Amino acid sequence: MNVRRSATVLVAAGSMLLAAGCESTTSGAGPTQRPSASASPSPADNGVAALSATQILERAQTALVDAKSFHLSGNVHDDDADYWIDLKKSGANMLGSAEFGGMKLEVLLVDGQGYVRMDEDMLAEGLGAETAKKLAPRLSTSWIKPDKASFKEMASAFDVGKILKPAGKLTKGEVKLSNQRSVITLVDAGGDYDELHIATTGEPLPLKIVGGGRALFAEFGADFPEIKAPAAKQIIEMPGKTKKS
Repeated sequence: MNVRRSATVLVAAGSMLLAAGCESTTSGAGPTQRPSASASPSPADNGVAALSATQILERAQTALVDAKSFHLSGNVHDDDADYWIDLKKSGANMLGSAEFGGMKLEVLLVDGQGYVRMDEDMLAEGLGAETAKKLAPRLSTSWIKPDKASFKEMASAFDVGKILKPAGKLTKGEVKLSNQRSVITLVDAGGDYDELHIATTGEPLPLKIVGGGRALFAEFGADFPEIKAPAAKQIIEMPGKTKKS
């Protein structure tokens, strides 16, 4: 995962908007928890604490997919820097934002179509403060519709599989309580996270990432009505590439 690379792509998108004449244009409800099945007051031990570190991580990634939806928020690590992420995922759809280096990136993916939004500071990084200020009023209330390749690059910052992937050797730590839940800890020798907490009761879901701050997984199985396609008037179409004759 490389958030800085994603930022560079977004700034390039801002340049295309400027070329398209965008600078002259002027222009919900919180998540509801899905009803859960009848749960035992004391969930049974799921057995992951007896597995190897790699097996535990694989079980956690599978449990996250099976949960259908979740909310991840907090600080995560990207190579040599920490950044703030807020991600709501429902199936293949998602709504996320990342803040790093004083800039903010937002992505929205609905039914295979991606959209992005950048703040003024991010745009200023590549186009200068004056141009960024000119474009900001429109961009703050709009979603850019980039080509699929560009969106894939930007959205890589929100790839949970990559966030959970250790940078070095993964080892198994201790069983302990984390936010009143019994967890087994996984330790990344590469330093992307100090500990990854996996539930040892119920489903073996990842619950917390510790290191350079912390990030929490929550709202498993929730409905996120805010993950929806923007209204047509909020969408800025990127200019297509011109074919040479």
